[in-house]
Amino acid sequence: PFDPNATPEIGLLDNSDDLPAATLTWAYSENAQFRAAYSTTLSRPDIREQSRANYVDPILDVRVEGNPDLEQAEIENIDLRWEYYFNSVESFSVAFFSKDFSKPIEQVSVPASGNLLQLRNADSATNVGVEFDLYKSLGEVGAFEFWPEFMTAVPWSELYVGANYAYIDSEIDLGDNQGIQTNAKRPLQGQSEYVANLSLSWQPADGLTEATLLYNVFGKRISQVGVFGAPDIYEQDFHSLDFSLRKQFDPEWTLKLRLRNLLDPKVEFTQG
Repeated sequence: PFDPNATPEIGLLDNSDDLPAATLTWAYSENAQFRAAYSTTLSRPDIREQSRANYVDPILDVRVEGNPDLEQAEIENIDLRWEYYFNSVESFSVAFFSKDFSKPIEQVSVPASGNLLQLRNADSATNVGVEFDLYKSLGEVGAFEFWPEFMTAVPWSELYVGANYAYIDSEIDLGDNQGIQTNAKRPLQGQSEYVANLSLSWQPADGLTEATLLYNVFGKRISQVGVFGAPDIYEQDFHSLDFSLRKQFDPEWTLKLRLRNLLDPKVEFTQG
C-alpha cells in the first residue's frame, strides 16, 4: 500500500484435471452390505490464500500470509465400509479409509516474525484410519422391567443416540525439501489423531420438533509448523458441547435455536 509502483505478484492456477470416481456395493442381505469407493479430489487455495497481504485467521487469531506460488493439492481417496441397517433410519458401520495427498497446503511459522504464519505446499502426505459410526433409537431401553415407575414416562421411542469415532494415522514426509522446518517427518498440520462425537436427539413422531445435544472431542494437532529448530506448536485436546432446537409451527414458520460451546473449556497451545 505504500508503493503504488510496485510490481504485482500474480497467483495463478491454470489446471485441467480428470477426477475419476467409482463405487462398488455388495448388498449380500436385506440388512447389510459392503461398500468400496475410490475417488480423486482437489483442494484449491482461494484468492486470499494466494495474496501476500496477510489476514487474521478467525480460529487461531494470528496473522497469516498468503503465497502466490501455492499449487492445488490433489487427494486420492479409498474407502472400504461395512454397513448394517436395523431399519430405514438406524444403522451401524465400520470403515477403513486412506487419503494420499500430493502438494498438501500447510500453515508454517515465518522466522523472526512473531506469530506470522505462511501457507506453503509440502510434497506429499498420507492419512490412514478406521471409523465406527452408530445411530440407534432408545425405544428398546424403555422396555427394561427394572426401570422405576417415573422412568416409564420418558418417551424412549422418540430418543435417538448417535456415536462416531475415527482414528487417523497421519504422516507427512518432507524428504529433501525439509528446508527450514524442524521436523522432516510429522503428522499433517491440523490433523488430529482421533475425533469422537456423541449425540442425543429427541424427535417426536409428528416431525415438527427436533432437539439435539452434541458432544465433540478431537485429539491434539499441530497448529503451527516449527522452523529453525523450534518445536511444532500443538493445540491440545478440545472438548465441546452444543445444543440445537428446531420447532416448525407451520409450513412457513420455523424457529431454530443453537447454543454452542456450553462447556467453555480453555484452549491450550504447547510448544516443546
